Amino acid sequence: MTEQAFPEIGFAWKILEQELWRLRATDPDWEKSWCYWSWPNPGQNIHVIAKDAQAMFYNQFWLGRCSQPSGEKIIADVKQITREVLRAPNDAIVALTSGGTESNFAAVCAARQWARETRPDITRPNIVVPQSAHPTFNKAGFYLGVDVIRVPVTAEYRADLSAMVRAINDSTIMVAGSAPSFPYGLCDTIRDISALALERRLWCHVDACVGGFLLPFLRAVKPDTPNFDFQIPGVRSIAADLHKFGYVPVGISSLTLRDPADHRYLLFEFSDWPHGDYRTDSFAGSRTTSIVAAAWTVLRHLGRSGYVRLAEELLRTSGKLRSRIERIGDMRMAMEPEAGIFVFTSDSVDVKAIAATLTKRGFPTYCVNEPPAIHLLLHPAEDQRHLDLYLDALAESYNDVRGGLRTRGGDLSYA
Repeated sequence: MTEQAFPEIGFAWKILEQELWRLRATDPDWEKSWCYWSWPNPGQNIHVIAKDAQAMFYNQFWLGRCSQPSGEKIIADVKQITREVLRAPNDAIVALTSGGTESNFAAVCAARQWARETRPDITRPNIVVPQSAHPTFNKAGFYLGVDVIRVPVTAEYRADLSAMVRAINDSTIMVAGSAPSFPYGLCDTIRDISALALERRLWCHVDACVGGFLLPFLRAVKPDTPNFDFQIPGVRSIAADLHKFGYVPVGISSLTLRDPADHRYLLFEFSDWPHGDYRTDSFAGSRTTSIVAAAWTVLRHLGRSGYVRLAEELLRTSGKLRSRIERIGDMRMAMEPEAGIFVFTSDSVDVKAIAATLTKRGFPTYCVNEPPAIHLLLHPAEDQRHLDLYLDALAESYNDVRGGLRTRGGDLSYA
């Protein structure tokens, strides 16, 4: 008989603790899964500090406007830090969300509500995005009744402005670009996209979920880093994850609106029930303050100089990976890395087979379909021995595939 998941008589914590450790032992080691499952981890005990901060606010409610004074203060501070990092006006609205999906969803929702007020003739709105834009735009469109028009990217894998211009029609309400796009790690030309939005009177949104808390600090050490933020006049909203290169625990992102008047397009308000007013600017209702406490602690512990230092370390990680990878057969960069995403390929060997071989060796590996390439998320390497393990396994996997190892139906076999 299969053991019931919900037991008739509960177990002691020590038994459950042992079971949890047994389950965790089935997961890949951090040294082999750093590029996805255990990312981001900047070292220096940052996660220990964040965990302690979370514990102090364990199960403390954060519900709309209702929170304890301590929670209100740390929420306000995190919002202000986000404004400063994104160079937003002091009165810009920051909504804290659960992740990039919710942040982009909220941006599409705000644009839809804005269009309903200002362009009531549109019965079925649409948004125009590059093919490289994150699927969350289509997810938002699915739920919100908004069509998503994806246009091809250029030969350099960035948004094609001409294609976007051709795709815009009388029902278009938003154009969006990425900083950077998740598949390629390349920033779209946000200045051009925002100028197009101003010209056509459209909402311009930037998906900076990956780069929002990285690009501003890379700029300090690499002045040619692409600009994407509110210094560009036409940018109306920006999504930026704190739990990526903000290095805080997973579960917190942000949507920032330049104009405080746009907040009304994000708000949900309801009072026609016995308990009084209900008002939120995020999809979730009740949340715990603990995740914001962790973010507050990490942001203030590192400070601007700490994030600049981590950006420098990220560049060193990227440089080491590139140097070693380009010595493995004919492997090369698929595109120049700009913002924490590293994409490389081979001209003669099936990179998807290499990825499958790496995964079989215990290194979870993901690919880009076009062009076929291996995709990594980077992090600062406090101790680079795990990079050496990965690079050695990559070289072995490359040689295996070149020597005849192939994939069939997801399993490895020799052809």
